Amino acid sequence: MGGNRDVRISKRKWRITRALAISAIILAVIFLIVLIVVIVEQTFLPSCSKGQNIKPRNFEKPGVFDDLTPEEMNSVRDYLLNLESPSLVRQEDASVNSSYIFLIDLHMTLKSAVLQYLDGGHRQPDRTAKAVVYRGDTDPPRVEEYLVGPLPHPNYNILIANPAYRRLPIPWESRPVDAVEYKILYEILTKATKQLYPIFRESFDLHHHNCTPSEMCMMFCDSAPRGIKSGERKTWFASYRNVEGFYNHPLGFEIQIGHEGNDITTWDVTRLVYNGQMYYSVEKLIEQYYLGRVRKISHKVDPYDLQYSSYERRGPRDYDTPGRGPRFYEPDGRRYSVDGQHVKYVGWNFNFRMRTTTGLQIYDVRFQGERLAYELSLQEASSLFSGYGVVSGFSNYFDISGIAGATSYELVPGVDCPGTASFHDAYHYVDSGQPRIEIRFVFLK
Repeated sequence: MGGNRDVRISKRKWRITRALAISAIILAVIFLIVLIVVIVEQTFLPSCSKGQNIKPRNFEKPGVFDDLTPEEMNSVRDYLLNLESPSLVRQEDASVNSSYIFLIDLHMTLKSAVLQYLDGGHRQPDRTAKAVVYRGDTDPPRVEEYLVGPLPHPNYNILIANPAYRRLPIPWESRPVDAVEYKILYEILTKATKQLYPIFRESFDLHHHNCTPSEMCMMFCDSAPRGIKSGERKTWFASYRNVEGFYNHPLGFEIQIGHEGNDITTWDVTRLVYNGQMYYSVEKLIEQYYLGRVRKISHKVDPYDLQYSSYERRGPRDYDTPGRGPRFYEPDGRRYSVDGQHVKYVGWNFNFRMRTTTGLQIYDVRFQGERLAYELSLQEASSLFSGYGVVSGFSNYFDISGIAGATSYELVPGVDCPGTASFHDAYHYVDSGQPRIEIRFVFLK
């Protein structure tokens, strides 16, 4: 009897021991899982709610305020190229004395028609494009504007013949300089600098023509206005050392090219300024230089001294290893939503677009359903300069003539704007044979 009792006690102890062992293993596994989860959560940044939605543009059904889509731009281009009059050539095949499309942009419908659509329940107005055409093959040459529609399948074009907002016809000399014209200007500039090679080497230890981009190269930048009276088209080019922050390295040589009319054989150098002394031809400057009648420049620098205009840090460093900068934090995500080019923020609603010529435009601004403004937009930005030298003392810039809306730069998250911002691309058709996309052109925050 005693032996059987001992056996029963041993079996019961074994069951208890086994149960405890299994429980310990399960607890160990649970502890290990919890430990792994904690380590993973500490390794990765905490995830935050993205907040409101960002929807891309609907290219198939653009809104009344939306920019032209690439398909609409192409349809306008193809429609105009297939017309017998005006007889246009593609931009990539164009010359100064031919006719070609310079720009295509949205033509905003009349405000009254848009308001009838927004408030009165009328149908959405047809979308229309405005095309700017350079007519270099006419006598005299001129600039023309056409309305083309309806989009995306245009079947009519209207020459804008009597606008209240500008002169008619648009003077040929007042048009923005494009790639077709710049090509000829830089050919003339290269020819002139080739003749001046010995003077440049002696004065600056630099040259321009046939120069592989480096610290030993000169570069030229043009300025505006391109004349001081109606009908003039003369552009000054200033020379700089071709390094980072080149505008801090002027060389003291400037050259003016006259390019009136559409006959490029008459375009030529009209003035040169060397060390404050003006000459009216390349040959005259060379002649006077070697006769010893010119105050010469000796502007040669050590490459190390060129770093002051660059991002290269100089002097003692505060940290051996650069630290990370501050970051913007949104615990509940963005508080605005974007549907194509329509924005909602708390009680605010508005539409935005990037006009090719003037830049950012905002339409139909409302707060709690009440319209506060129909349009808010840039119209012009001007910069008036003064300084030593012809170019610095003569330059007055009107940014619209430089196509301000299409010449901005890509925005860098965390540098130009908070990293949590939403970024939106823009499409432009200007100075090119096809639409081009500008990445991260607009940001919302």
